[in-house]
Amino acid sequence: MLKIYGIEHILYLLVTILTFSLTLQLIKKKVTTEDKQVKLMKILGLILLLAILSNRITICIEDKTIKYFFPSTYCGASSLALSLGLLFLKRDSKFFHSVSYTGFIGGMLTLIYPDFLPQDDSLFYPPTITGLLHHTIMVYIVIVMVMIKYLEPALKKWYLLPIGLNFYLFYGLILITVFNYEDAMYIFTPAIPGTIFDWFVLGIIVLSAHGVFLYLWDYFAKRRMAQEVVIKSA
Repeated sequence: MLKIYGIEHILYLLVTILTFSLTLQLIKKKVTTEDKQVKLMKILGLILLLAILSNRITICIEDKTIKYFFPSTYCGASSLALSLGLLFLKRDSKFFHSVSYTGFIGGMLTLIYPDFLPQDDSLFYPPTITGLLHHTIMVYIVIVMVMIKYLEPALKKWYLLPIGLNFYLFYGLILITVFNYEDAMYIFTPAIPGTIFDWFVLGIIVLSAHGVFLYLWDYFAKRRMAQEVVIKSA
């Protein structure tokens, strides 16, 4: 079985970091117009949609049932929601503020600690590699969105995340009550077995951290703008 922080996991992380570094610099230099940015985000949205659908399909094939086709985790739901949003919504849509941060946090945590990694001996076991890829692509997309201002963090938009979290909860309840999922969105089962990290505790942590992040973002953005004004007037 694969090990978390075994050689395969470490190599995957190194390749991911290298790919991020090279392509983000390229995007920053080349994708500078509105038209190019919109096209890029739609392409990335399509890639993410294909990645999450591939993951769900491979899971259904391995489990020999279509019962679990709909993603029951925050990461899976975020990948699906974000991909569709990128395909159909405009720059800095309120919808993005409801799902992007949740997806980014979940994606980063999964890359750091992919608990599904030991399910097989091969990194290329379909549910494993597609799971890693959709988490990786989602993290990458959120970074790109912020970098090209397709998603503009602001403290005044903080309220959109708790609205989004309520929709995650509602979606999870539908999966449980209508589709007979044993659990979804950590409503009944903690994210880490034996701990208090269920949906309620995770929500408080995420909302608090998000508020601090947005406050600091606004603070440094205003400070940078003030410095630019001083330089221009000098």
